[in-house]
Amino acid sequence: MQMADELNLSEEQKAQIKTFADTQKEEMKQIHKKFDESFQSILTDDQKAKFEELKAQKKCQKDKPQDEDED
Repeated sequence: MQMADELNLSEEQKAQIKTFADTQKEEMKQIHKKFDESFQSILTDDQKAKFEELKAQKKCQKDKPQDEDED
C-alpha cells in the first residue's frame, strides 16, 4: 500500500482502511448483482443469451494477459 507508506499510516489505521475497503467492495458486489438482475429481467430470452455471451467475451478479455494482445 504505497499511499499508506506515503501518509505514514499506523498499523491500526491500515487495518481500519482495509476493513472499510472490504466492506465497500462487498456492497459494490451487491449493487452490481442487483443491477444485473434488474437489467436482465427486461430482456427477451434471445437478448439474455446474447448478454451472457457478451459478458463471457468481456471476462475473457479481462483475464487475458496484456502482452498477448501485442502480436
